[in-house]
Amino acid sequence: MMYRVAVCDDDLSVCSQVEKVIWEYSKNQSLPIEVDVYTSGEELCRCMQGAIEYHIIFLDIELKMMNGVEVGKIIREKMKNEIVHILYISAVQGYAMDLFAIRPLNFLVKPLKEEDIIKNLEKSMELSHHDNKVFEFKLGKAYYKVALKDIYFFTSEGKKVKIVTNKDDLEYYGKLGDVRDTVPQEDFLTIHKSYIVNSKYILQYKYDTITLVSGEELPISQAYRKEIRERLLHQRRDRK
Repeated sequence: MMYRVAVCDDDLSVCSQVEKVIWEYSKNQSLPIEVDVYTSGEELCRCMQGAIEYHIIFLDIELKMMNGVEVGKIIREKMKNEIVHILYISAVQGYAMDLFAIRPLNFLVKPLKEEDIIKNLEKSMELSHHDNKVFEFKLGKAYYKVALKDIYFFTSEGKKVKIVTNKDDLEYYGKLGDVRDTVPQEDFLTIHKSYIVNSKYILQYKYDTITLVSGEELPISQAYRKEIRERLLHQRRDRK
């Protein structure tokens, strides 16, 4: 599979640096990686609104005209693209609150280090590999598959399990405990006896609730609050 990377920065020296590091990594690892360079957020958005899809975007925050935060919001909110990994780069720090709603993979401060570029590229590739996995269930005599990357959360309703996805909702007879034993624990969090959520879609976390990008606010039961807090903090540290 061709792994597609976009670099968007109005500083051509930064674009050249990232492109060169990734090209050399691709050659040394014998991996098919394609890199496209953009010097404006407008150009990147136009291409993504067409037929071009990327696995990761190295996105400068201080772009002229449309800045990186605005570009990220367009990708997440208007394009409804929750799959592409956005890696912000900037000459300054202090954007944490502005970037939270965009759910970036990470944030790098210029001047960029080769090891940081490679580390985050590999992290993105690892996550993309997970995105290709599926959840299987049986309904009647038929078996069905749902891509894990499309699932917002699982919930139990009586003797049924409901799967809420970014496309539609599905139901089958089963137990949430069996779901918990099947889905990857690093991605899915049990927040309540009736809810298992995909952590990549968490928009806001509070002590007793989480809000997903789809708008649902779900309760965190007291029994899981400490564990959820620790796991979300651990995920945040892993991105650094």
